[in-house]
Amino acid sequence: MSQDILRYTTRDHIVNAIIAHLGVTEGDWILFEKDVEHFGDICPDFQASRAREVLQSLAKAERDHDAEAFKMACQEMNRLNTSGMQDWQVELFLNEKRKLEDSSLL
Repeated sequence: MSQDILRYTTRDHIVNAIIAHLGVTEGDWILFEKDVEHFGDICPDFQASRAREVLQSLAKAERDHDAEAFKMACQEMNRLNTSGMQDWQVELFLNEKRKLEDSSLL
């Protein structure tokens, strides 16, 4: 991973894997946080990345049932990639945001 291009693509693949796993587990945020920690342990470039911080912010917002903080973290995630988040990521996070908003109405 000494080449810059490998560092960035590896980080992108890790982020995609973590988000995809969230979708497969139907919103299991405990596993999401474990994935962030796991990939941080095995990839030093991811450990020190802004993407990891944003993923942790998403998890914290969900854990705190804070829809506004979740929205802000999603916006930050969108800014990390020059072309924005992929459609499947946007849809997944919108569903999670809706769940947070619905639970706050109870």
